[in-house]
Amino acid sequence: MTPTSRIPASVAVIGIGVMWIVAGCSQPADGVGYAQVSDLSDAQMATHFTAAPERIKARLGVTPSGCVTIRMDGVEHVPLWPEGTRVTEDRAEPGAYVVELPGGSTLRTGERVEALGVVDDSALSFDDEDAPVSKVGGVIDFCAPEAVPVAFFDATAIKPLVD
Repeated sequence: MTPTSRIPASVAVIGIGVMWIVAGCSQPADGVGYAQVSDLSDAQMATHFTAAPERIKARLGVTPSGCVTIRMDGVEHVPLWPEGTRVTEDRAEPGAYVVELPGGSTLRTGERVEALGVVDDSALSFDDEDAPVSKVGGVIDFCAPEAVPVAFFDATAIKPLVD
């Protein structure tokens, strides 16, 4: 009878950790490369997006890295979508994206929208230096917009505009 080789538990845990890290660095699947307002932590909510909502007119865009953005007055911002929003690549038009809002409304990159939104009014970082990067901080860092993010809390207040 030959002895059975066993992998020490610590090696197995390290292997699983490495697989998780590699998977985290790979191309994101549809639906994970954007942020929702529900991704904001309590600490982030206490210091960001504290101004009153304002009427915003913007055009949806997409960066070469695949980030869906909004362009207001010619300046690019990362949107934080209402909870329950899905952002997926448009299967009929590669490189274009569809934003599916809760309630069934859809928006496409290139379209103009009018919405109630809150432009971030804080100069503070989204993450502490000593803490891991949050989803919101990671999306903003990856997308590297020209200006501060804009949060949309109410899906019913986002409407497409006809050009």
